[in-house]
Amino acid sequence: MIKTLEDNKHLGNDVKTMSRTPDDLCCPICRDIYSDPVILSCSHSYCKRCLHDWWDGKTLLECPVCKKRLRTKNPPCNLALKKLCELIRQNKRLVVPEEPESFCSLHAERFEFFCEDHQEPVCLICKLSDAHSGHKFRPIDAGQLKTELRKLLRPLQEKLKEEKRKKSQLQIAVLSNTIQDTEEIIKLEDASFLLDFGSASNKLQHHPLEGRKCLLKPPPPRRSLSLFYFYFQII
Repeated sequence: MIKTLEDNKHLGNDVKTMSRTPDDLCCPICRDIYSDPVILSCSHSYCKRCLHDWWDGKTLLECPVCKKRLRTKNPPCNLALKKLCELIRQNKRLVVPEEPESFCSLHAERFEFFCEDHQEPVCLICKLSDAHSGHKFRPIDAGQLKTELRKLLRPLQEKLKEEKRKKSQLQIAVLSNTIQDTEEIIKLEDASFLLDFGSASNKLQHHPLEGRKCLLKPPPPRRSLSLFYFYFQII
């Protein structure tokens, strides 16, 4: 009985080897890892749902691969294969290689092709799947793969730089407007008392957004007190 990964180290090594062979662990119909596999009298196995969908509407029950005719529509479960596939799904590190960026995360197969339509590297199983049906592919080697991955990463890096640049521009605009508004008030007011409000000035420098909000508030009726009122609000 399969218990844990530690109790099945030898089996784990076999799983790593078998995972590289699509015919061993993948359903011939959906070309994905078996889900609830059943075995036919001809020894071929399929996902239970895939097989029933294949037979749907057909008068003769036959194996999709060897075309052998079958007597029952409910073949038995391939228990050994089912447990093996469950082990792979539950312990993904069994089939994850040392360089995961070079392998397909869905099938644990090495990337061998580049899909021109989806602009992404794919493995052989992905290439043969319905998701990439009719797409254009080109073979890739390790060097090309790294180049393609860098190309996919570049737009994200540029987007990050752009967001940082926008943020800086916003801060510059806030500071500029705050300075301009403060200068306008200074021109209209008696600013001699500002020498007694160094802490208020310091807060203005460190919190331009808060300071600017206060600047835009309507000043009190007495002009000589308007700046005092402004700095008192932001201290």
